[in-house]
Amino acid sequence: MQEILQDANHAALERMQQEAGFTRTGYHGRRADGVEAGRWARAHLVVTTWLQGTNRDGEPHDHSHNVIARMALTESDGIWRAVDTMALRQQLGAMAAIVDARVQSALTREFGVSWAARGDGRGYEIAGIAQETLDAYSTRARAVTRKAAALARQWAHKYGRAPNAREMLFITDEANLASRRGKDDEPIDWDALAAR
Repeated sequence: MQEILQDANHAALERMQQEAGFTRTGYHGRRADGVEAGRWARAHLVVTTWLQGTNRDGEPHDHSHNVIARMALTESDGIWRAVDTMALRQQLGAMAAIVDARVQSALTREFGVSWAARGDGRGYEIAGIAQETLDAYSTRARAVTRKAAALARQWAHKYGRAPNAREMLFITDEANLASRRGKDDEPIDWDALAAR
């Protein structure tokens, strides 16, 4: 499973490098004859990936965190310059889609699982897993769902209509942040988590 996640994450990072591996060179503040003197140049992004096995509540949740350095190595002259963060942000949706497609196809090949659309419309889950089992390992997801429902009710009260799908995406992201507890500084007791 971890190899599948790492391979999928690596494919997404390759896409990010191809489409967003740029930095600005030269001066971009003044134009000469309507043309900027600065230019965009290819640059090598620096990324470190951290494979995580649990969520903040200690439940199983394999996922990767990618930390991208703010500087990139310009290919043409070997100078370190600021990363084009706008180009990076524009690739996040594509990167998520690459990871999802790679993980789903690899899990199907490796373990023979099939997929069903999630009830909330936000992706797919392995078909045939009982809701009680999902609930037992997803207290965090339930907390976010409850908070999102409350925020959606507030939205409907304020605007006189239910939020549409795009608005619910933002509401759910807000619910995720608002319902998330801070990280503990204490060491994790892995034996206690495994026993739970």
